[in-house]
Amino acid sequence: MDSHAYDEKTAALIDQCNAMIESPDPAVLKLLSRLRKRAKELDDNALMGYSYYYQAYMIYFMSMGYHTFRQDLTKAARYLLHSGDYEMLGSVYNLAAVDAFNNGNYDVACNYYMTGQRFADKAKEPAMVSVIIETNLARLYNEVGQPERALKHLRKALRGSAAQKKHFRYKRILLAILLNGVTVHLELQNIERAQKLMQRVEKILRGIGEDELYEMKLTASFLRIRLLLTHGNETEAKKQLAVLMKTIRVEEQVHECIEDIGFFCKALVDFRLYKEAKKLIDILNPQIRATDITHVMRIFSEVKIYYYDIVGNEKKLLECLKEQNALLERQRNEQNSTYMYSIDLIDLMREMRDEQDVLRRENEELMQQARTDALTGLANRYTMVRELEAAFERAYRKRTSLGVEILDIDCFKEYNDTYGHRAGDRCLERIAKELLKVKEKHDNFCARYGGDEFVIVYEGMTDEEIIAMAEKIDRSVRSLRMKHSGNRPHQLVTVSQGICNDIPMEKNKLWDFLSEADQALYTIKRSRQQQQEPVSICLKKRPETFLR
Repeated sequence: MDSHAYDEKTAALIDQCNAMIESPDPAVLKLLSRLRKRAKELDDNALMGYSYYYQAYMIYFMSMGYHTFRQDLTKAARYLLHSGDYEMLGSVYNLAAVDAFNNGNYDVACNYYMTGQRFADKAKEPAMVSVIIETNLARLYNEVGQPERALKHLRKALRGSAAQKKHFRYKRILLAILLNGVTVHLELQNIERAQKLMQRVEKILRGIGEDELYEMKLTASFLRIRLLLTHGNETEAKKQLAVLMKTIRVEEQVHECIEDIGFFCKALVDFRLYKEAKKLIDILNPQIRATDITHVMRIFSEVKIYYYDIVGNEKKLLECLKEQNALLERQRNEQNSTYMYSIDLIDLMREMRDEQDVLRRENEELMQQARTDALTGLANRYTMVRELEAAFERAYRKRTSLGVEILDIDCFKEYNDTYGHRAGDRCLERIAKELLKVKEKHDNFCARYGGDEFVIVYEGMTDEEIIAMAEKIDRSVRSLRMKHSGNRPHQLVTVSQGICNDIPMEKNKLWDFLSEADQALYTIKRSRQQQQEPVSICLKKRPETFLR
């Protein structure tokens, strides 16, 4: 999580958590607890989701309680859905996928990865979790015997990682991509390509501290020895293996490297290094049992079965087969639990989506209320200004004409005085309906300017086209036959329409058009004092004025 958007106190907590997450330590749980308290004070769903996600992450990789892990991951999903933090939601589903993968639920894992990727794709900027998911998908496809498909995902991950060089997990993720690439190329017998990727790994590892990324270094050691054996350098391979077996420890990092352990042990058997394979199995056996992780123990059990079958130790083979059957039954039970959890997550998504739909509808209604005039349903003055500014910019950019009309109800004060304000409101509503018909048919923007005045916008139209449409509006208002004794000589409600139609020039402003339209409206009012038959439409276009 980026700490820059927060105050100094909160940012310091986030930075501390980010720094400690790479090396799982129970102390980080206290920091996360403080961070949640701070998130509650700030009423910050994104921060709350971040803290619950990383608590679930730490609990999972330190095997501190499976039920608590799932509870915290669900809470993280809920808060992050509320906040719209799609990158972190991608991380939630990636972790759920890792859990499903480690339980042998490859179909559920794949579904989680795809869901996580969809969330990551919604993030404002390219997300590191997208790279992580592609890397993990490669691991999944290689595990189920599809190395070519695994390579496609690794290539996507490598391309995506190029935009993440400043991310605090960049080195770890890049190493994961490259190490997975070496493994896949070895499976495909692309030895030269595997060797080139291994050289890149060695270069990165030289810049990493002695106590950093132990599981990555362990995997690199396995692959380095496999490459030596592939090239026929058995002496050097045995030498490096002897050093490795003196220092090997896998309890904390076993999630990350169990597949590599399996591949490596089988490779030793395939190269007939039975003594070395047996010694490594004996060293790792108590460490892997201590993890009590079914998927990990099952994979290692397969390694032991492979070894004892090759060397012909039937007694040990039978023991391992019995152990394997017990682990498979245990895994089936855990898989059922994983399926139930996946249903819970789907239900949560559906529930949150329903809540968001309600909120979205409410927000749309509020936005509509904020944009429209409550009485007439037309756009209000605020929206009018925004739309007019946009229309003005389009006309100026394209060098096309912009027509702005101010429509005024004649003698409306007298109408209110004679028939009352309720009747005045009904009059405004009926005229607005006629304008809405124009908007729907011709897609002209219409708004209530204020009081008894309305604004109509004409884009890219000639004077003749505008006057024809204005006359149509005039006739439609007259056809309503609303009585108005104070509007002589018509005795009906009529309107006056002042229009400015011109191409915006560099020094023009929007208000120049409104001012000209208002002046045209004034021309109509003045002409009524001078002519027996009053005009109702006046269009101004420098230097000419047209009266109708």
